[in-house]
Amino acid sequence: MRGPVVPEWVLAIARQHVESLPPVEGFIWRLAEGQRVAWGWYFNYEFERLPSNPPGPGSGIGGAPGFLVGEDGSIRVVRWDELREVCRRS
Repeated sequence: MRGPVVPEWVLAIARQHVESLPPVEGFIWRLAEGQRVAWGWYFNYEFERLPSNPPGPGSGIGGAPGFLVGEDGSIRVVRWDELREVCRRS
C-alpha cells in the first residue's frame, strides 16, 4: 500500500535541495521517493553510480541517510541516530 502523494511544492523544494548538493566524483545525485512522516516529508539521499566508477574498495560514499522537508518548507538533514524516530508514520 502506497502512502499519500507528495505535493508538488514539496517535490520542488526537495529537488532544489538535491540539486544543490556538492558533486561527488563517480556518482550522480537522484531524488528519492518521499515518505509522509510526522514532521513533514522524508527523502532518502539517493545516488546512481556512474559506469566510470566500478564497485570496489574506496569507491563508495557515506553520509546522512536523508532529509526532511518541513510543513513550512524548511530542509533538515536527518542523522542516522534519529532515522527510526523520524520515519515513524504520522
